[in-house]
This record gives sequence, structure tokens and C-alpha cells, in this order.
Amino acid sequence: MFQPGIGTDVVANATSADTIELNGFSAVTSMSELQTLLSEAQADHAQSLFATANGGHDTVINLGNHDSITLVDVQLASLHASNFVVHPPLVG
Repeated sequence: MFQPGIGTDVVANATSADTIELNGFSAVTSMSELQTLLSEAQADHAQSLFATANGGHDTVINLGNHDSITLVDVQLASLHASNFVVHPPLVG
């Protein structure tokens, strides 16, 4: 599980079958929002959450406020919304 304040995290040995749990990030607050952003990224449309790195071999998830996760050797095209669990930020 990843929470705000993680800084820059690198996940080696990740696979496209892994599940990434995002807890409390304002950059993505729902599964439908994540699905939309992922689809836009995979269609090469501008969005703020997903990016490729290392010639397209790695995927970077930019969660805002200097928090990001780099998935080493996981191509953006191989990710699906089912790879994620999103918990919205707590209000109040």
C-alpha cells in the first residue's frame, strides 16, 4: 500500500499481475478516474498520472506532491485498472 509522503519509490521485480494499492492520494480519487487516466495514457493523450520512462520499458505513476512510483520493466500498455485499488483521501 502506498500513501502520501512516500517520495520517489521504485518497484523492481513488479509484474503486470501485481496489485498496487493507492491510499489517500488527491491525484486519483476513484477507480473510474484511474481507468480514464490509464486509458488516456495508453492512447498517448496528455494526462498527469502515468508516464513512460527508460525508453518505454518502465512506467512512472506521478501521484503529486513529489510522490511517485516507478514500476521497473512494466510497460504502460500492460497495465489494467484491475492492477490498482484506490482509496480516496479522507475528508475533514
